Amino acid sequence: DNSPSLQRPIRELSMNFHSSYLHEVVLKILKAQPQSSTTEQIKNVWDGFVLFNPGLGHPNLSKQWKPTLKFLVGTGKPILFTAHSTIDAKRDQQVLEKLLADCD
Repeated sequence: DNSPSLQRPIRELSMNFHSSYLHEVVLKILKAQPQSSTTEQIKNVWDGFVLFNPGLGHPNLSKQWKPTLKFLVGTGKPILFTAHSTIDAKRDQQVLEKLLADCD
């Protein structure tokens, strides 16, 4: 039967949890892949990113997040951030705004 199907296309959602920084996960993937893999191919593994209460602007964490944030911004994919409080969100926003200004 060649008639068009009225069924909706199958959509998939897969989620991965990593308790380390994404740049560390990416390095592990690159090391495990054949030499022909590129950073561009790795960027296309994910459709978007969610960071739950990352504390990007916390004085003890901000430097550690910089490589991951550069990678995330470089993917051009959507990023969702959550925060513990308004203060936390404002600190995170300041870090992101500075990073984006430095990228221009």
